[in-house]
Amino acid sequence: MIADGLAEAWSLRLDAPKERIRSALDGRDSALRDRIGDVVGKVSCTFRQESDAEHRHLVSVVLTCDYWDGGSAEVVMRIAWSRVPSVVRQELLRAAAGEAAVRTWTAS
Repeated sequence: MIADGLAEAWSLRLDAPKERIRSALDGRDSALRDRIGDVVGKVSCTFRQESDAEHRHLVSVVLTCDYWDGGSAEVVMRIAWSRVPSVVRQELLRAAAGEAAVRTWTAS
């Protein structure tokens, strides 16, 4: 999910093809993964289930990337409920309306 949302921002910042970002995060390109780690400090993923009954099958995901140099990037995506990790789905089902599940990720 992180690669889906931030691949374009990271490819521009690192001058690398965005198609290589996912392979780097999956461990298939350690040199690019190291470069990502040199640039990316922390990524926060905030999941919010859509409150509109017509869109309850969707979840808004806000990816906020804080770079080591003080810059940041933010991407908002809407994904299908089925693509949300099961642990996060369970948390969203238990949460009161308007609450969100937050996860953080670091490249290192």
